[in-house]
Amino acid sequence: MLVPDGYMIDLRPVGIEYALEVVAGEQVISVGNADAAGRAARDQAANQAVEQIQTMGLFIQEAHTPFSLYTYFPSPMDYSEHLLERGGSTQIDDDTLANAVREFEKAGTNAQFRARHSMIISRYCKQDVPSY
Repeated sequence: MLVPDGYMIDLRPVGIEYALEVVAGEQVISVGNADAAGRAARDQAANQAVEQIQTMGLFIQEAHTPFSLYTYFPSPMDYSEHLLERGGSTQIDDDTLANAVREFEKAGTNAQFRARHSMIISRYCKQDVPSY
C-alpha cells in the first residue's frame, strides 16, 4: 500500500538476452549473449500488471527510462560459475563461453568481462479518484 502522494517505482530487467562483452581499455568486444528466456513468463506478468493498473485508472506513468546495467566478473569462467551457483534461469551456451574465453585471453591482462543487462525504471503516481 502506498502512502498518500506516494509513488510506485518499477525497476527491472527487460528482454531475454544479456549482452556479454570483453572490455580492454576503450575497446568493447561483443562475445555473444547469455540466454535469460526462462524469465519470460515473469516479465510478461509484470508487463500485464503494470498495464492493468494503468487501464483501471489507479496509476499514471510519470516517467520511464531504459538504461544498461553492467555486471563485471574477473573472467568469463567466473561468470559461468556464478550462473551455475545462482541456479537461476540465465544460461550461457558452450560456444559462447568458448568465444568469450578466447577473446578475454587475447585482450590481455587488463581485460575485464561484463554482462550488459537492459533495464527499465518507471515512476507511477496514484490517480486522483473523485469522491462522491
